[in-house]
Order: sequence, then C-alpha cells, then structure tokens
Amino acid sequence: MTYAESGKPLAYLFIDPTSDSKDEYIERVRAVALEHKVKINFVWIDAIKFGDHAKSLNLPESVWPSFVVQDLENQLKYPVDQNTEITTVVVKNWIESFVAGTLEPTLKSQPAPGSQDEAVYTLVGKEFDKVVSQSDKHIFVEFYATW
Repeated sequence: MTYAESGKPLAYLFIDPTSDSKDEYIERVRAVALEHKVKINFVWIDAIKFGDHAKSLNLPESVWPSFVVQDLENQLKYPVDQNTEITTVVVKNWIESFVAGTLEPTLKSQPAPGSQDEAVYTLVGKEFDKVVSQSDKHIFVEFYATW
C-alpha cells in the first residue's frame, strides 16, 4: 500500500531538489514527521517537477520550499503561507493545530461580494458553509458554470 492509499492525511514539503539547503529543510521537517507518523504521512516532493501538484494543493506561487497538509478523506488543504520561512517550529505548530482540528482549510474562492441586500445573491466558496450549513432558513443553491 502506498502512502496516498493509507487514508492518513499527507504533509508535503515542496522543495527544489537542486537547492543547496534541500537536506536542511528535510531535516527540519523530519523531527516533526517522526513525532506524528502514526497519524500523518510526510513526504518531500520535487517542486520543480511537480509544481502543478502544488497548485492543486492551494499553493498558488512557485515559492520553494513550501509546506501543506492535505486531508484526503475530506479533500481539504491546509497550506502554510508561502511568505513564511519553513522552520521546525512552524511545521510543528502547523501539524499540532491540524491534529487538534483548529486549522481552517484554504479554499479556492472568489472574494465575497461587499454588499448583497437582495433575496438572490452570489454565494462564493469561502462563505458556503456559513450561509448554507449554518443557517436556520431554507436555502436553495443553484450551481452553474459560466462557460
């Protein structure tokens, strides 16, 4: 069985394999990986070769190294802000927050419209749960593609 088939969340370290500090970044994550290996699979990925996969995990820029956790069961992604230095402390705190259930997933979404005072309005991904799932009203949602 491969790590992707285990059902465990995946923690990815995207890194440029030609970088002089590649091994240093792997070691920064390794200590956290050993501590949490029962609950989460950790992998490092060639960011140059698999940069498109990083985009599918809500890492929009080609900034390496980058770190993201993917909840495969719920198809949710939890990327660390790409402006944040990937340190052992950052990864440890991120993983502990993920395990505790206190991290908010990053959703691909249009920005929420500023003001919507009419009965019919535009619902975006970031507001879906708040508007639809947490409402005591009956709500009808129409999904459509602009093309």
